[in-house]
Amino acid sequence: MDDRTNFGRRDLPLTAAEAHALVLRQIGALDRIARSCGGRIVHVKPHGALYNLAARNAALANAVAAAVRESDPRLILMGLAGSELLVAGRAYGLRVASEVFADRTYQPDGSLTPRSQAGCADRGSGNCGGPATAHHPEGAVIATDVRG
Repeated sequence: MDDRTNFGRRDLPLTAAEAHALVLRQIGALDRIARSCGGRIVHVKPHGALYNLAARNAALANAVAAAVRESDPRLILMGLAGSELLVAGRAYGLRVASEVFADRTYQPDGSLTPRSQAGCADRGSGNCGGPATAHHPEGAVIATDVRG
């Protein structure tokens, strides 16, 4: 699967088995590079469309989390706060890191507003860091309903 033209942001048909193999292969390649430079991987964050798909699709989230655990159970799995990916990571016994985007808007269900929609990003509104800075004391993010 390749979407270099769109920087990995286009949804491609991907089964859970394909996602698992893809993540294993990419972690393995990055691990070899890191070790050759005297380093190691500390966390894994799926990119682009896979990140967004795994945020809402439990089967893909489980495939990604399984691949991360299989690669190295010490790795931290990073994903969108409240997502299926973090649920899967915890279920696989991984440490997880919740992520929010200060310059992006969110749908009422907590997902990111797609980049294809107007109002997907807060650019220069003067709202210091955008919608994601409006946190509840428990750490939740207030969603911006851009549908009007």
